Amino acid sequence: MPRDAQPIPAPPPRWPKQDTRGRGAVWIRISGRWLPGHVQRWYRVPPDGWGCWVSYHADPEHPTIAPEWGHFRYDPATILDRAAWPQPPAES
Repeated sequence: MPRDAQPIPAPPPRWPKQDTRGRGAVWIRISGRWLPGHVQRWYRVPPDGWGCWVSYHADPEHPTIAPEWGHFRYDPATILDRAAWPQPPAES
């Protein structure tokens, strides 16, 4: 069974962050579903990983409802670039 994106604590306030440079549209897997989202910021997660601050739509059928927000450890199996994946992966 595919895994979900791993929530992590927010970084400290002055932790170095990087903008997405316009490439923040992602699919993020939460509660067993692929949801559309946008990475707002990237940041390093010790010892050798990346974290991201993501806004996502918990109900894609109603995109006008305010998005959810969260911090997640980057994992290419649970956070996918929508430029490479125009549609979410098929559920397995």
